[in-house]
Amino acid sequence: MRIPSPRALAIPLILGTALLLSGCSTFGGGNASANASQSGQAKEKDGDLEGALRLADASLEGGDYDGAISTYRSLIRKYPDRMEPLMSLANALLAATAYDEARVTFEQAALRDKNGVSPLIGLGRVALRQHRPQEAEKQFQAALAISPDNIIARNGVAVAYDFEGRHAEAEALYRDMLRERPDNNTARINLGLSLAFQDRYSESVSTLLDATSAPNAPIEARHNLALAYGLGGNTEAAEEIARIDLNATSVQGNTEFYREYGSHALPVVVREKP
Repeated sequence: MRIPSPRALAIPLILGTALLLSGCSTFGGGNASANASQSGQAKEKDGDLEGALRLADASLEGGDYDGAISTYRSLIRKYPDRMEPLMSLANALLAATAYDEARVTFEQAALRDKNGVSPLIGLGRVALRQHRPQEAEKQFQAALAISPDNIIARNGVAVAYDFEGRHAEAEALYRDMLRERPDNNTARINLGLSLAFQDRYSESVSTLLDATSAPNAPIEARHNLALAYGLGGNTEAAEEIARIDLNATSVQGNTEFYREYGSHALPVVVREKP
């Protein structure tokens, strides 16, 4: 029995954690012939901006989306020529699920930095959140045209393929990334989920067990492992894992989903917590 596409479900395919809230790119600055006084003033201004961004980033990480977004907007007004606050605002809007505003802000960033990869990756992320995988693939491919080895963009293409139901193509990309970098746990987590989409639950569980045992494995690894167990028919193992992070109501809702779509039983293999 084939489960629904991730387009129709809130399934945690992930793009990786290397996207910095303040943006990844280095963007153009002042005149190389500026005198020492101007240079000192620029450094002081940069320091003020960096400090303000750090405070806003801390607010965002603490869940104060409104406060962070307000600060980023103020910094854009104060530093209209700098990309960092613009990218920070776009990422904050994305985190706050204000997808249309995030898309517009990433588009502004892309227009200002036509060779920038981060705005294109941001547009791809927005498109995935809005269940527009073909548009997401287009943006990630555009990022790869600028930076062919960008691991986040490559993973994004594979995620878009999974959302489109092109699981064999997605699997091939994940495996290519893992051959090149065996420590790429993001690709491993998404590969495990892609295998589950193909009803290959035993392979999925094995892959996700490896992913969850990696140092600093993200919560998505555990959630996907529970999903693989549940869809494979082993609701007992799925519930045991889900209880680590979810309340009883959410666990029950997940179990009902597994029973509706699951088909093949798997042995219970839940690793002990360290």
